[in-house]
Amino acid sequence: MNERKSIFIDMDGVIADWVAGVKSYPPEMWENDVGDIDFQKVDGIKNLFRNLPVMEGAINAVNKLWESDKY
Repeated sequence: MNERKSIFIDMDGVIADWVAGVKSYPPEMWENDVGDIDFQKVDGIKNLFRNLPVMEGAINAVNKLWESDKY
């Protein structure tokens, strides 16, 4: 019997492009005084995590893990 192992894959910056997702909103919704991501403001963006773009190659990599029959 082939037992699959479980693995956990980080989403932010690995599967989902969190920075691009944040920067797709107007700067006043996420920028702080020095133009960086203001995490308190980002917390208020409704459905931000639901609509993040996928990192290049992420879908292919996850599919390869799945198809290996190991995970």
